[in-house]
Amino acid sequence: MDDTRIRDRAYELWESEGRPDGRHEEHWHQARRELDGEGASSAADSAADSAPGPDAGIPVPGNASQDSLHEAAERFRDMDREQRKADAGTASTP
Repeated sequence: MDDTRIRDRAYELWESEGRPDGRHEEHWHQARRELDGEGASSAADSAADSAPGPDAGIPVPGNASQDSLHEAAERFRDMDREQRKADAGTASTP
């Protein structure tokens, strides 16, 4: 499974729920389950696509899962910061 697709879906879930704090792991796992359900045509495909989630405790090269999770969190913060600036700009305009 592609971490980029999981991250993008987790972001969509986060936004659709009003951007709550502290639910990144729940969104990650939900996105993973949803994407797992849409694709694997056989047990072999499913096993091959089984990438560890953010808290699987399985070492991966360069700690890729954790890096992806941190990258997603930074992306969420940046987008939230940009949205707040945009909201502040429109709120002060008569």
